[in-house]
Amino acid sequence: MKKYFLVSGLLIFFSCTVKLNSNKSAVAPKDSFLPNGKLFTALYQQHAAEYKALCLQSYNMASIKLNQYVKSTDKPLVIVTDIDETVLDNSAFAVHQGLMGKEYEPQAWFEWISKAQADTVPGAPAFLKYAASKGIQVFYISNREERERVATIKNLSFYNLPNADNQHVLLK
Repeated sequence: MKKYFLVSGLLIFFSCTVKLNSNKSAVAPKDSFLPNGKLFTALYQQHAAEYKALCLQSYNMASIKLNQYVKSTDKPLVIVTDIDETVLDNSAFAVHQGLMGKEYEPQAWFEWISKAQADTVPGAPAFLKYAASKGIQVFYISNREERERVATIKNLSFYNLPNADNQHVLLK
């Protein structure tokens, strides 16, 4: 409960530093730290225990459902999952861009992807490895560009995620 008051207090404090320009729209002074929506949500994603708990809860529920499906059929099963913010956590990129005062930029995104340093979403590796242990293939889909394929597979492989290969990674 104290966290919520602290966050609320910080939001109120930072909102007080907003100035109105001649168009009466809120703009932050260039030398102030005003968390914009994207920056604030990315920081929340990185630090909030609730975010981690919700991710783990989702993947735990997916494991329960997976067990039900495995028991109910003898047909081959597959999992098709998105990559960004489902398996790989790109909040570090969002925070970096936010702190630089920048929005999404295709070239900056390409440079981030090329580093293959995205962390994983809590619970994703354990769930996907558990599914693979049950004989289930995993397919990863993303709107990432084809030029990002090698780095994407490298990033997935770093965490020993199952089926992190050309056949199982489907890009735009």
